[in-house]
Amino acid sequence: MNSSCKENDWLQNAVFYEIYPQSFRDANGDGIGDFQGIIEKLDEVHDTGFNAIWINPCYDSPFVDAGYDVRNYYKTAARYGTNADLVKLFEKAHSLGMHVLLDIDVQGVHQISENRPDAIRVFMMPPSLAELEHRLRGRHTADAQ
Repeated sequence: MNSSCKENDWLQNAVFYEIYPQSFRDANGDGIGDFQGIIEKLDEVHDTGFNAIWINPCYDSPFVDAGYDVRNYYKTAARYGTNADLVKLFEKAHSLGMHVLLDIDVQGVHQISENRPDAIRVFMMPPSLAELEHRLRGRHTADAQ
């Protein structure tokens, strides 16, 4: 068995919990679920027997199509929190031994390709986990924009 197979062995026994951030848990009281709300419930999700979470689109979006109309794949939707909050969610999940899958709508790429040609690279050459983490951490300052 090669090393890439070993790295993906977790998937054979993965039990995913799907989370639509907007309606999952509202931690800040604005009526919309958010990353902090997910973080607050991760222990409970884990203790229920789930070892992975699948988060529906959480990227910057005008939300005409429930977040699938992504405007910027490198920035989180402000209604859910900041890129730093998403990094904290990953860190919490990983501390529990959980995996995190972010939903990406490949069909929606054409909507942003003219304005963000670099977004096409995400689908042609997916970043490594380390590169994705670096991008998210590097975008903290972009959250204010």
